[in-house]
Amino acid sequence: LVGKARAREVIIGGKTLDAELALQWGIIAGIEDDPLAAAQAWARKLANFDPGALAMAKKVLRGSTEDRLELERLAQTVLYAKKSQDST
Repeated sequence: LVGKARAREVIIGGKTLDAELALQWGIIAGIEDDPLAAAQAWARKLANFDPGALAMAKKVLRGSTEDRLELERLAQTVLYAKKSQDST
């Protein structure tokens, strides 16, 4: 996620990450003044998405680097077919 050099800094070197550094390194997506409200808003947004599409997106993101492209192709094929089926 952050690369070996940065992982060494934290694990071996004892570097402490604050929110700003975590944001710079891409570990977090943002810093919110009200994290609970932001999380609830995100949850409401996700609740409107197709559950199958979310499940496939999670599988793509969790896959190994080598598998991601193939998983993404499969997910797009399945979801396109589902969308075509739903619109008829």
